Amino acid sequence: FRVGPASAGLTLELRNLDDAPMPAGIGLHPGFVKPLRIAVPAPRVLTDNTAPAAHPQPVEPPFDLRRLDVMADGLDATWTDLTGDAVDLAWPAHDLRATFRFSERAAFLVAASPADVDAVAVEPQTHAPPALRRLTGHEPGAPALLAPGDVLAVDYELRVRRAP
Repeated sequence: FRVGPASAGLTLELRNLDDAPMPAGIGLHPGFVKPLRIAVPAPRVLTDNTAPAAHPQPVEPPFDLRRLDVMADGLDATWTDLTGDAVDLAWPAHDLRATFRFSERAAFLVAASPADVDAVAVEPQTHAPPALRRLTGHEPGAPALLAPGDVLAVDYELRVRRAP
């Protein structure tokens, strides 16, 4: 864990202690209070995390969040082919902005905006859901097979600032 005056960060590590390869995936599951504006730098999306397709499709409204905007209530999707290493967040009513950075191993951004919850989940992770189906079906976005002794690690940092 790392904590600064306007930032917080952590590194998650998963080490294979077995003598055989293992499926491995990690991610973080923070929620951010609404009303929230979010920018996700991704041109492709799996539009339904409850029954995700094998392959992503190009983003179209309401999934095109490449510019800072409100995430529509009821969305629960996974963005992929990220063109950057951060998600931008903003709370205009409080004049706050934040940058949520993550290392490139977190190649998928799972996000959900339930209509009945006053928060948006923003989850950078190393694989797309559902992990085991993707692994056994040889689909893109499957968890890595971690060799014995190897480590899967992701760094995360949230930096908050006053909006310009």
